[in-house]
Amino acid sequence: MSHQIEQQRFCVFRSGTGWFGLPALSIAQVTTRPQLTPVPGSDSALAGLARVRNEFVPAFSFASITMFDEAMTCSEDQLVVINSVAGSWGLLVDQTIDVVALETSLSALANQEDHWSRVSAGSASYKDQVLQVLEPDSLLQYAVSRLEAFWKSAPVLNAESTFDAQQLIGELV
Repeated sequence: MSHQIEQQRFCVFRSGTGWFGLPALSIAQVTTRPQLTPVPGSDSALAGLARVRNEFVPAFSFASITMFDEAMTCSEDQLVVINSVAGSWGLLVDQTIDVVALETSLSALANQEDHWSRVSAGSASYKDQVLQVLEPDSLLQYAVSRLEAFWKSAPVLNAESTFDAQQLIGELV
C-alpha cells in the first residue's frame, strides 16, 4: 500500500460522529439547510432539490449515502454546495467546522469492488480528530450509483418505460 503526503486546503465537516474533508476549491458555498423539494419515488440518498442562487441543485444526504450506523442521529443542518464536472450539487451535513490547510496521507489504492474506497482519497488530522479526505466527483458518482440501484430495484409501472438516473441527475445539475 503506497501513500503520498500532500498539503492543501480542505473544508472540514462533521456528519454524525464522523469527520470528513472536501477540497476547498470544490466548494461553491455553505448555507443553512434550505427548504427541499422532494423527488417522488427516490431513495433517501437524494433528500430533494434545493434552490441555491436561483438554481435548483440536487441535495444528497451524506448520512444516507454513506449508510454509517449513526445516520439516525444526524441533523443535516447545513448544505455544502459542490462544483463538479457534472455541475453544482449539494451535500447535507451536520456541521461545517473550518476551511484549513491539512497535511493529508493520500492512498494510492482504490479497490474496484469497494466503491467507497474510490470516494475516500485518504486521511488527515484536524486538531484531535482523524478525518477521511473525500474526492467530490467520486462522491457524486457513488451517490448516483446508489440512486440508480434503488430506482432499478423499484417496481416498474410501465414495462415499456426506461429510466436513466444518470440522465436525470445530469438534467438536475
